[in-house]
Amino acid sequence: MGRATLFPGARRKGVRNLSIVCKKAEFLCVSSARSWRDVSVSLFDSRWDGCCDRTLMGICLPKTRSLLLFALTSGEDRTLKVKPLGARPAVSATSLHATRSQVWDLLILKPDGELVLLTHGMRELPIRIQEDKRRVPPSASAVDHGSIVSVQCTAMSSITVVYEDGYRARVTIDLIPTDVLTSSCLQMMAVTLPADYSFHLHRTFLEHWWSRGLSSSTSVQFTCFINALYQMLNLKTKSRPIPDDSWQVLGWSKSHQRYRDDPALQRFELPPSPRAQVSALNSSKPHPILSVVLYALHILAENFRLLVNQYDLVVRIAPMICRIALIIRPEWADYWKRLVPDATVSWPSPSSTGLP
Repeated sequence: MGRATLFPGARRKGVRNLSIVCKKAEFLCVSSARSWRDVSVSLFDSRWDGCCDRTLMGICLPKTRSLLLFALTSGEDRTLKVKPLGARPAVSATSLHATRSQVWDLLILKPDGELVLLTHGMRELPIRIQEDKRRVPPSASAVDHGSIVSVQCTAMSSITVVYEDGYRARVTIDLIPTDVLTSSCLQMMAVTLPADYSFHLHRTFLEHWWSRGLSSSTSVQFTCFINALYQMLNLKTKSRPIPDDSWQVLGWSKSHQRYRDDPALQRFELPPSPRAQVSALNSSKPHPILSVVLYALHILAENFRLLVNQYDLVVRIAPMICRIALIIRPEWADYWKRLVPDATVSWPSPSSTGLP
């Protein structure tokens, strides 16, 4: 599937070498003469890994319940080089467009019936398939089709799941956020953070998003990313309780904060203003990658600021930048508050931290 897309520079000589490797794997690992028909080959995770452009390949051998993994790279002489990466237990595997907008993942069905995605290289992400009860008639009785025995027929994020009794169901595994800001932040973190931190952040985000029902709301998706990032950086999220009284709620509005010094309102009784939160020093040492995250988000926001149609993204990301900057670089928070006055409640001060 898509050899030219994943490896446009590989010549047919390299493709023939790849087929030879596949044939050898089938000959060595498959005993039956016709078992090669069940063998599947999947390409996934084609990207720059920090050292070179490479594509991962999985050869699934159902008869031996094993998945052979290889790394494919294009050599300087434009030939295809194959490096074995070991084997994993699996009875079926297929690549699909699941967690990232421009990179494919590998869905594996393990011998015990567990489904996992290989993403961010060969890191596992458990997957659970739930039946859409809205499409089942109320009068229909539940039918147990048994365990899943195969995953096949991939079309982008959709696959066909085969059960023990032969029943086939079409399943969509689409875990890609639709919010532009959320996707941009995840991509920026992926190219900035070490691989382990990047996977941990992405997995935590998916867990938060899953708990919100994979909502299509842009605000919900970005909130899930913020919570995942703060959780990884050991930052506490403080939320001020909103009063129930309508008169006091007026004091929380942005208009009240903006016009409270207006001379025309001096003779009127105004609702009380909420107390400005003072960021206290953390007793623990800041996370070692806090400065890296701050710089990456700062550069991303500066890129948004170059386009008029993305100014709303600057407004949304500025509070998160200020929250992190107040810990290690208060002057950066001052910079973004001048651009987005609502980014923080009060003006940051260098004395808010003990750092130089």
